[in-house]
Amino acid sequence: MRKPLRVDAAAKAELRAASRWYDEQRRGLGRELISAIDEAMTRVVRLGPDCRPVFGVEPDLGVRRVRAKRFPYAVVFMELPKVIRVIAIMHERRR
Repeated sequence: MRKPLRVDAAAKAELRAASRWYDEQRRGLGRELISAIDEAMTRVVRLGPDCRPVFGVEPDLGVRRVRAKRFPYAVVFMELPKVIRVIAIMHERRR
């Protein structure tokens, strides 16, 4: 059974900010980023624990990531007993 996805407010804010920035670069590009992140979240639900761990995070914490296609972003999440919690929409070329 697939678990529901819960996106933290901070992750939503990161995505909104990134989307605005991309729209400033080219109109409609922010929407394309959101679509890429939505598709990555679908893969999170489907793949869950088979996703890559986040470099530099203690493996025992179970923090994993799925990269977005075309954009340098990843969905960072933790699989909890009843829900998959998205904790960040992370730009992969920044700290």
